Amino acid sequence: MNDDTLLLVENISKRFGSRTVVDQVGFEVRRGEFMAIIGPNGAGKTTLFNLISGGVRSDSGRIMFKGRDTTHVRPDLLCRGGLSRTFQINNVFAGASVRENIRLSVISFRRKSWDMLTASKGLFSDEVERMASAVKLQDQLDKSVQELAYGDRRRLELAMALAAEPELILLDEPTCGVPLVERGPLIELIQATMQMRAMTALLIEHDMDIVFSVADRIAVMYRGRLIADDTPDAIQSNAKVQEVYLGGAAVA
Repeated sequence: MNDDTLLLVENISKRFGSRTVVDQVGFEVRRGEFMAIIGPNGAGKTTLFNLISGGVRSDSGRIMFKGRDTTHVRPDLLCRGGLSRTFQINNVFAGASVRENIRLSVISFRRKSWDMLTASKGLFSDEVERMASAVKLQDQLDKSVQELAYGDRRRLELAMALAAEPELILLDEPTCGVPLVERGPLIELIQATMQMRAMTALLIEHDMDIVFSVADRIAVMYRGRLIADDTPDAIQSNAKVQEVYLGGAAVA
């Protein structure tokens, strides 16, 4: 593992009952890289994210993050160590405001404790406004999440992930449910945020136009296994990838 490698996955496997969902998968993510993982539904992509982010324990293999073995480290400790993620299904507090959602994320990351008799609404106001501004939600801070368009909810989830000040962010289908016209701006926002914060990203995405426009490198999963890991040009011309995914299942 050299100094440029931020994340190293070595022969990681996970079974649920008799079914092997992730089967001896291995790859690395370099610092500053925007890497995508693609494949048909059921290929094991989200389970792989759950393994990397600590939500699921692997059966075998090893995960190294920043040179440290994090194979069985808890999600909260990984988050405080610089690894954050978003989810395929929007993961925000619907009954709270944009400001309250971001503040709760900042408080959680900072492990801030306070007197429960004292309101928390004044905590980290500058940080909250900075996070909202980073995702262009500064004018909607006092809106309820229920009032937001779906694309703006995705922006809010990104702000909450950024509250952890991650070095590596795992993006699980960030455009899922977002209207087509809003997808490009959302991805551009993610790219700009990565550059501004010197972040690294690992992306799961079914929209191939987005994948091939943003990814530095693409890994392809099929039936739990990694069948390709290469540049976007090489992936597009890979016969095996064409057969199992790009040739007909890319909309799955």
